[in-house]
Amino acid sequence: MGSTSSEPAPATASLISRLESVAVPLIRSGRCDPEAKQLQRFRAEDLFPNARNPQAALAGLLLIAGCWEEAHQVSQDISGAEGSYWHALVHRMEPETWNSDYWFGRVGSHAIFSDLFAKASEAIRRHPGAGLKLQSQWQPSLMNRWCDRARDSKDPELISAVTGIHTAECQLLWQWCSGKNR
Repeated sequence: MGSTSSEPAPATASLISRLESVAVPLIRSGRCDPEAKQLQRFRAEDLFPNARNPQAALAGLLLIAGCWEEAHQVSQDISGAEGSYWHALVHRMEPETWNSDYWFGRVGSHAIFSDLFAKASEAIRRHPGAGLKLQSQWQPSLMNRWCDRARDSKDPELISAVTGIHTAECQLLWQWCSGKNR
């Protein structure tokens, strides 16, 4: 399959287009997009021929599409920072915060952290009543605590802010893995 530059294989283009504006829930929903689930029948390298990390791009697309189990299965078999990052996000949504914190510990610092910090700062400015305060740099464990608070809260401003940051994190990581942000 011949794709140009960082464009995904045609089989994924419509799915990606649909998922680019989807809010990623803070907890697994059990609603897996059937089109996304079918992607596992193909090699990640064929779906994302110009990706930085095709397997990680697949794991991310599955997670964004609500295919929690499938994303977990793919992410746990990826060595390196991106596999650990998707694995951490999967466990954040389980929700199993201690396990997510463990996997984030294996990520270390990631290339998306500065962009994510900027996106989180914007979300916090848009939602001043959420009571969120960033530290001097991106802290995944702090985000995990915010997700726990939001899941236990009935405060729509907090839920909206944290969901927005979580969604931005998933989208930024997917874009990085797929090479879409080159």
